[in-house]
Amino acid sequence: CSSLKDAQTSFHKNILHLLMGGDDTYSGEEVEFDFPEDGTCHHYRVSETTDVYVMQHTFLSREICRGYTLVFQEDGSATTSSATSLASQIWDNLTRENNMEGPV
Repeated sequence: CSSLKDAQTSFHKNILHLLMGGDDTYSGEEVEFDFPEDGTCHHYRVSETTDVYVMQHTFLSREICRGYTLVFQEDGSATTSSATSLASQIWDNLTRENNMEGPV
């Protein structure tokens, strides 16, 4: 994104509902999400088997892109063959063809 505000808006629209349990009716605007400051990392336990770490970094120059990186730690033994990992669900949502507001 070109600004942190745009990145936060995209996060609310594309990711937060999946972190909150996958409720498709959840808009993301009802919850105050604490975004990390530059140089810090926030840890969130989103389920008994999944931890998410969020940091303000895109691994690109700030002049090119502003945003956040999410790192997922999921217990692979807890995921059944029919269940899709949270990281995969979020990536699929961000990159699907009909997501015109997605950042990817």
